[in-house]
Amino acid sequence: MHLPTSYFDITEAVFFYHGQPRLQLFFESPNQCATVLGMLLVVSVPIVARVLFTGCKTRAPCNRLVYYRIAQILGIAWIIVGLTGLVLTYSRGGWIAFLSGLLFLGIVVSSQRKWYLWILIFFVAAIQLMPEASSRAISMTDENDLSVAHRIMVWRGAMAITARNWVEGCGVGNFGSEYSAWYEPLQTKAQYHTALNNLLTLGAERGIFSIALYLLATVVPFWVACIYAVRSNNTYILGLLATQVIFFTSGLFSYSLTIWDACGFFWLTHIRIVYYGITHLLRERIFSFSHSFLPPVYFTCTICLIIFATGAWQLRQLVVLPSAIPTGNYAIGNAVLIKPQKGSINGLIIYYHDSDWDVITDGQEIIRPLASMGFDVITINCSDSGFKGLGIARYLNKWVASQPNFKDIPRYLLGSGLGGRLAILSACYDQDLRFRGVASIGAEADWPFPSLSPINHISTLSCPLLILHGRDDTEVAVDQAYRLKKLCDLNKQRSQLLIYDGVGHDFNGSMANAINNIADFYKKNK
Repeated sequence: MHLPTSYFDITEAVFFYHGQPRLQLFFESPNQCATVLGMLLVVSVPIVARVLFTGCKTRAPCNRLVYYRIAQILGIAWIIVGLTGLVLTYSRGGWIAFLSGLLFLGIVVSSQRKWYLWILIFFVAAIQLMPEASSRAISMTDENDLSVAHRIMVWRGAMAITARNWVEGCGVGNFGSEYSAWYEPLQTKAQYHTALNNLLTLGAERGIFSIALYLLATVVPFWVACIYAVRSNNTYILGLLATQVIFFTSGLFSYSLTIWDACGFFWLTHIRIVYYGITHLLRERIFSFSHSFLPPVYFTCTICLIIFATGAWQLRQLVVLPSAIPTGNYAIGNAVLIKPQKGSINGLIIYYHDSDWDVITDGQEIIRPLASMGFDVITINCSDSGFKGLGIARYLNKWVASQPNFKDIPRYLLGSGLGGRLAILSACYDQDLRFRGVASIGAEADWPFPSLSPINHISTLSCPLLILHGRDDTEVAVDQAYRLKKLCDLNKQRSQLLIYDGVGHDFNGSMANAINNIADFYKKNK
């Protein structure tokens, strides 16, 4: 499966197709444009059909017939222009959504099926005639297609997040960092803020119950209004119901709950549908729970179960498995444990990040690669590099050592930047915890406060030390690494120094090699 690997690939897929610009109008993306065009089309199609057929059969005066003819011409012109615009968006999700709305109308409005069939024929013909449109439609079945591949990839991660955090979710607005850090394939560099799906974004960020509430709030009024609209043959309400079908279907391929245009249109039509359903319930004084409410409830439960079960299955396919562990200390909060899903446990690594935690970079380049090599990795978000930071590090080290699950396996320390200094210091201060090794990436050897300076405590270090540093590091000079290594040699302590030529403080481009060396270092010191 081909995965998107750059921002250019994503931009090309969003705004162009094989060099053909995708119609966007004033919307944020062609997909949103297609959704709104489809909703406008299906809500107007029944009205245009009524004007066409009523105008042909009426025996009104000539002046009224002129108005009918003008309305018929304008209606047909709008249908043609709208369908052409919909095709030019090259939005496969928008096309599927429009066809679902048209299919709904064809099922519930039997008197206008021939009219809907002609619209379908024109739509298919437009796809065949427009440049690259037919190949765009055929590509829906190609799993190597960029758009299809990255949606499948994100949906899998979103369902895994939903199953892992099914009660409360990962937090509103946190999907992008949670997915990119722990669930996105390591070879992928694209970042996503949503799950490209309304239901899956809700579930991942707010839990499975938010999906249930959303579905019940939309499907129950839809179902009740649909029953009475079909009975009364109210084509206007049926057109509004078709917009709901389109919004729901398009929401399966892109996130639109926070988009003002499509979402605003949806809720305006939804309010009218709710009013219509309640009015008919009160007017006919007929209320049947099993008839009006049970089908939407069954539908909602089925969708939630499918998402949860698929997410649970996806969790079993992950190479690494993240979870929060309560440490019992308010200053730390919840640490994150990343476990290898398959293979033997080579040991436990406690990782301390640099001053500013880039959870996505650390997750993809440091933590998950180590977990995939058979290590448990525990990390916390601690940005304090002073006495508080050292206190938190020491507390976490002692808490880990006290846990039965981690007591009998080798334990190691790892830090990057300021976190590397904390790793060295905590290993020096807590010798009784018997760490098997400590590794630092771009760490400082000297610090203004003597009690926080590794060079003042390195003589007490009892485990092997691996020092990794970039020769072109402008934040922490490479001389710091040489000083630390020199002190270790003077004290006859086991240590190893690796200097990376042409590499800066972030180890950009060389982190994979550094992680391999760190893993080998840990395995040699079991």
